[in-house]
Amino acid sequence: MRWVSVIGAMALRQLKRFFRAKARAFSTIMMPLMWLLLFGVGFSTAFRGVGFRYVLGTSYISFLVPGIVCMTMFVSSFMSGISVIWDRQFGFLKEVIVAPAPRTFIIIGRVLGDVTTSLIQATLIMIIGVAIAHGLAIYNIPIALLYCLLLGMIGAGLGTMLALSINSIEAFQALVSFIILPLNFISNIFYPLDRMPTWFKIPALLNPITYATDALRVLLIHRGVIGLGIDALILTVLASIVIIIAAYMFRRTSIE
Repeated sequence: MRWVSVIGAMALRQLKRFFRAKARAFSTIMMPLMWLLLFGVGFSTAFRGVGFRYVLGTSYISFLVPGIVCMTMFVSSFMSGISVIWDRQFGFLKEVIVAPAPRTFIIIGRVLGDVTTSLIQATLIMIIGVAIAHGLAIYNIPIALLYCLLLGMIGAGLGTMLALSINSIEAFQALVSFIILPLNFISNIFYPLDRMPTWFKIPALLNPITYATDALRVLLIHRGVIGLGIDALILTVLASIVIIIAAYMFRRTSIE
């Protein structure tokens, strides 16, 4: 079928681009790995008391692994939007736009390719997390990766929307730093959702990372607050909305 070939071709191109850009892949993996080792190992020592284990339900490093996996997934997929700007500057986007293929399938292929590369990175972080943390339910990892997939679609869609709105790589990178850092900290990556003050919990519940992290904690350490069903529903709805908007913006894109 034609739409399958279009989506497959665009997804394959994004995968090839990822594996050729070794520096990008290395930096994307090293940053969350540093968070995991520095925060996980350091705070695990500080939070070794019985009281902290009662609050978290497990060791801090085991508590942190699901959040770092989600951070990796979201940041990597969001950053993939920069490839839209590269393609615009080097003329490839113009060739794609004038090609006799539906633009919706083109953007879906790009997003799927970007999400796949992000999923590879998140899987690597999860494997490292299993090696250094104790008590993770490794038999639930395949299901956990499905939640990561939904989060990656949200991140890739948002990154694509941002890239379609601006023309400068420098502006994209500056805005990414402004967006990503607050999203990471205004979530349950580093601290339990049920222990947050109300004024902090409200914006955290508006953050898609919160729901993916909650789902991974349910699956990997059997400790969650929201519930797998609600997590899946919210992530699916958000992913659908973001992809639809990104496809709409891409259909209206014109290259001067």
